[in-house]
Amino acid sequence: MTERLATQRKRYRMGDPLLPFVEGNMGALRVLTDLSQKIQGMDFMMFVLDLDDMNIRGSQIWVAYKDVCNTDLDVLIKRVKGRDATLAEAINKVCPDGERAVAHGASFAHL
Repeated sequence: MTERLATQRKRYRMGDPLLPFVEGNMGALRVLTDLSQKIQGMDFMMFVLDLDDMNIRGSQIWVAYKDVCNTDLDVLIKRVKGRDATLAEAINKVCPDGERAVAHGASFAHL
């Protein structure tokens, strides 16, 4: 087992509140793991809430990181924190089926 995978397994256990955001996508797990090492503590949890507010989960996280932000975590962080509408549009073009990414407001859509 690689060190990276071992770290992921330690960080994400059953019942972890981040598991719904991964939706079984190992790319998303990798991105969230890398982000949790780059952004510490509550700032990381706030970033996860930013993802939730944009309705970005699972394969959408991976697409945002790999295809839209060219594997640059700093660019991903900036675009998510800035609620970049073009990020949501680009994700929706690559992932046209299922839930749509939005610039903001998804966290409260169910209320």
